[in-house]
Amino acid sequence: MSKLKAKDMDGVSAKPKQLFIFDHIPKCAGMSLHALLKEHFPQYRHLNSATETRNYAIELESAEGDIHICGGHHVYGIHEVVGSKYESQYFTFLRDPLQVAYSFFSYNKNLKSVLGGSFIDYLYDNQLANFTNHLGGTLDLAMVRLDGYGFIGFTESMSSSVYQLGLFLGKEFRDIPHNNKTDHKEKCKSMDPLKSYFSQKSCDYELFNHYKNRFVEIKPSLPTAKRSAKIMDKQNEVVAGWFESITQGTPKDLSNYDFDSAIKSVPDLKEKSRLISFVSKLNINISDAIFDESIQCYVAGEQVRLNPNTLDSKYRFDAVYGIYMDWCSYPSCRADSFVAYEATTLAAILINSPYAQQKGIAIELAEKHHDLFPDTPLSTSLLSLVYRKSGESKKCLDVVEDIISKTKSVAMANEYIATYSFGLEKPLQEVRGLKKSILEPHHNGVRFLQELFPYSERVLLRELADENTLVIRSGPMLILEDLIEAIDISPANMSIMTSDSPPLKDEAFRTVYYFDGWFQPSADYSWKDSFKESRFETVILLCSSFASLNSLHNFINYLSHLKNVPLFAYPMSNVFTPKTHKSLIKIR
Repeated sequence: MSKLKAKDMDGVSAKPKQLFIFDHIPKCAGMSLHALLKEHFPQYRHLNSATETRNYAIELESAEGDIHICGGHHVYGIHEVVGSKYESQYFTFLRDPLQVAYSFFSYNKNLKSVLGGSFIDYLYDNQLANFTNHLGGTLDLAMVRLDGYGFIGFTESMSSSVYQLGLFLGKEFRDIPHNNKTDHKEKCKSMDPLKSYFSQKSCDYELFNHYKNRFVEIKPSLPTAKRSAKIMDKQNEVVAGWFESITQGTPKDLSNYDFDSAIKSVPDLKEKSRLISFVSKLNINISDAIFDESIQCYVAGEQVRLNPNTLDSKYRFDAVYGIYMDWCSYPSCRADSFVAYEATTLAAILINSPYAQQKGIAIELAEKHHDLFPDTPLSTSLLSLVYRKSGESKKCLDVVEDIISKTKSVAMANEYIATYSFGLEKPLQEVRGLKKSILEPHHNGVRFLQELFPYSERVLLRELADENTLVIRSGPMLILEDLIEAIDISPANMSIMTSDSPPLKDEAFRTVYYFDGWFQPSADYSWKDSFKESRFETVILLCSSFASLNSLHNFINYLSHLKNVPLFAYPMSNVFTPKTHKSLIKIR
């Protein structure tokens, strides 16, 4: 991997060329801006991955022309790579944080990535930190970064922003249509109460308002362009047919599918990457030949998904490790750079691979990576997960506590609580007594939930109907203990499906369906027939968070005979909620 430096010609310092960089913050009209920039700058490069950004930086070393321009999600830090040979200037667009969050929620719901629940439930776990997460992980880092940008536009002032962006880039820009707009079929009942609440309590709103107040509206003097930009190319017929044939198949059909031949039959690297990523998502074994092709696609800068489970040999592990070390040798070591992002992504793949687990090197890899990128929230989070999986609870808690203090993340608070409470005799009492800084994300979330409860679709536990109800235990034992503590306020007649370790005090439930270890839908449990004959009228899934609902498909699929039965989730937030206010997320 080439390390780029500014070069002199005959001892005379060359005049720096210009490099404009569009830092595309997700859900901020980026696709429309990519189309606009491509129209006015034929040399514009939309960089879809960190590897593509790296390759572009290498190209710039010998590129002709005085003006270059690129953009993408993972471009920050390229100025450090190209060095003083280029005068680098960043620009970006911001959008009302609540609209960004709702766009994410709606987009994922359309993709079926969100199992159920309301926008309020989504916000409990994602308390408007999309900007700060993208721009460095904390409000302070984000503001330092944006202060160095040459231009910041706003989608709420799109005409004026696009016009001023043109002035910044030396072009005459007209207004643009909004490409790749998420079709919000389900609207939040009212954004006003949410905006009123978050405008004073969110890092993203503090960031947004700080720079919006500096923005000066300028009325464009040019007419609006009339055109419709094409968002997506027509699918390659071979690829479309391949997807149609396998996505309609059963798991048994897929296990017999000749993926090697299918992937080799597609010559285009971009389409080949899509197919390899699909196979990786299915967690299907691939041959060394297909693994080599996936590495080829990655090195070329394509968006290809590398599955940790495929690194089950020294050959494969070494191939990815070599790429990882290449990234670590790059000159840009900023915590928020594309280099740190990609190096951490590869580190996670290596650490979670069967080969690393077999050789017992996961902790060593995680610690060395964290030493290289100590201020990267992603690398710190990765280290904590490795410690937890390896049974190093004390080290895990120390690392997670540091993350919580910087990010106020509900997900990290859940990680701390789950690790801390494991094996305790009285987890509820001890967890509720944890220091304020650890529980602050949940306390903030509970206040938010109580203030905006009328706008959610939650149901109070005490208002459940007097019906036969099935409780399915997933997530920390702590959550089940909390439900048992509050079970007397619900008129529902409850049975439970749970792991046999530890065994329950059966008197809390009418019937207990025990399974050993992880629940396996295909297992022949002794209670299988009687369970199928049970007449449950409500189902409650215990889970740590709204996001963790998506990991419960094995239970939901097992309940296919109850497909018309109301389905709810009982989340970690209830542990910190008064008994009369404990509530359920409505899934269906």
